[in-house]
Amino acid sequence: MLPIGNLLAIAPNIDYTKIGGSGLWWGNADLALRFNQGRGPSFWVGAGPTYYYVTNASESSESGYARSVVFAAASSDPTIREWGWDINGGIAFAGSLRPYITARYNKIKEYKAGGVAIGLRLGR
Repeated sequence: MLPIGNLLAIAPNIDYTKIGGSGLWWGNADLALRFNQGRGPSFWVGAGPTYYYVTNASESSESGYARSVVFAAASSDPTIREWGWDINGGIAFAGSLRPYITARYNKIKEYKAGGVAIGLRLGR
């Protein structure tokens, strides 16, 4: 997160997954509200635009990405580019390791994806 004062932050994010021969990329730049609790855990919630990029969409298997009716019209093009939105939230714990848990939901046209991540924060 890139802080903007004490309450706001820009939270950029890049996600990648592979379905069949297709590579699915999501790029987000969310505006997040941060709630620092001093010595206890800190929370955040945010939302923003999402750019969705699919490579090799026409090379997926029958059960893979190109069979999806969502982008059936674009499946002859090996690359799909769409805009959508996302929401996210999380909790970060204080201490020397600073672990965090975050959840994200992306929506691009009729395509929906959600996920949860656990990690360690670096820096302050």
